[in-house]
Amino acid sequence: MSEYSKKLKISEKMADIITSAPNYLYTWLEGSAQSGKSCTAALAMSLIIENSSRDDNLFIALGYTVTSAKNNIFECGGFGVRHYFGSRCEPCKYMGIADALKIKTKTGIKYLVAFGTSTKTANNSWHGWRVSGFIFDEIDRACPESIDEMKQRITAVNDPHIICTQNPNVPSHQIYKFLNDLIDRNLVYYSHWMLDDNIALTPEKIKDIKDRYDASGIYYRRYINGERVNPEGAIFKIRDDVNILNSYDENKYRNFITVCDKGENKSATVFLLIGSIYNEDTHQKELHILKEYHHLNFLEKSDALKKSPQQYADDYAQFILDGTNQFSRTPEKVLFDGTGVFFTDLRQGLIKRNIGNIVPKYVIKETDEVRIIALQNYLYSGKIKIYKDCVNTIQDIKNAVYDDKAYNSTGKISRLEDFNNLGHGDCIDSVDYAITFYKSFLS
Repeated sequence: MSEYSKKLKISEKMADIITSAPNYLYTWLEGSAQSGKSCTAALAMSLIIENSSRDDNLFIALGYTVTSAKNNIFECGGFGVRHYFGSRCEPCKYMGIADALKIKTKTGIKYLVAFGTSTKTANNSWHGWRVSGFIFDEIDRACPESIDEMKQRITAVNDPHIICTQNPNVPSHQIYKFLNDLIDRNLVYYSHWMLDDNIALTPEKIKDIKDRYDASGIYYRRYINGERVNPEGAIFKIRDDVNILNSYDENKYRNFITVCDKGENKSATVFLLIGSIYNEDTHQKELHILKEYHHLNFLEKSDALKKSPQQYADDYAQFILDGTNQFSRTPEKVLFDGTGVFFTDLRQGLIKRNIGNIVPKYVIKETDEVRIIALQNYLYSGKIKIYKDCVNTIQDIKNAVYDDKAYNSTGKISRLEDFNNLGHGDCIDSVDYAITFYKSFLS
């Protein structure tokens, strides 16, 4: 028995795909990441290659990039095509131009060649080839030109097979028009995959992944249940009994940081003081938002109330000093999102207040979706708590909504920038920066 066979587990659902794929032109696996669909697709294609006729000897592996095609189809975490064939398979350059696998089967030598599909002209590399089958990773991310070329390449083949995988996308994505047409013509075997379908994961690991998400939120539906979702409406939930602090004791915090989001145009300028703590009551590590500064220059009618960048920098220096005095120690880190000029002005303000040993650091910014998921899940688990006097932070989080137009056009989940008449959610940005800084602490 090979090492591949020793570690391979096949569920009833996987077996159904493997046995059904040879009977359909298209086999389509859609669902959540880590559901086992990629391994199943690679195994199904391996068997199609194994049993194809001697003349049907050229197959193509398509991914968003060549690298993703090789990672998710050739390798697939040890369950890809290369591992199925083992010693009967060797990497090569097909026609001297493309990364490929040269495979020995009972009916002769076959080739599986990898290409990317991220550009309109990517299919030029294999234009005109006679191809017996395709395995298409993340077909929804491909340029339509590659999908059109794929349909053309199989027209001269007696028994072609195409296996496609994808994560759920926006329901209006054009890929579903293509898929629905295949369903109407009975040309596709479609299957939906959930996290629970991955038999390689232990029940404990599946539970651990599920516990990271709010079970009522869109991310649970998308990443656990593998559903197509339209993100709309409110993003975050603040529960008074879980997320609001009515009082706090400075002496209980292991340390604290300050975060500044220097506003531009109609944005607010925000400073937050955030303490980290091991909560003996909840038995978990938490971040507590304890103090805030919030100022909207564009709403001020009086010149006397408007502030220059230098004044904001001085205000932040004072905010840091106030926190130092309140907690009887300097912050673990002073973070800011601003310009080099702001940094210089802030340093002058700190020196003026005799805390010039503090060196501010620029914030680290994650992607919109990573930030949304983190704040959503930490609120859900109670790892983020907000002192009741931080009213702007509370309202910013409560008012945040999804940018449904951006999702429909790009497929990327993001927060609507100007979601109310009080700015762009700068308090949320500041919380996000703190979460990124404390990532290892919270995990």
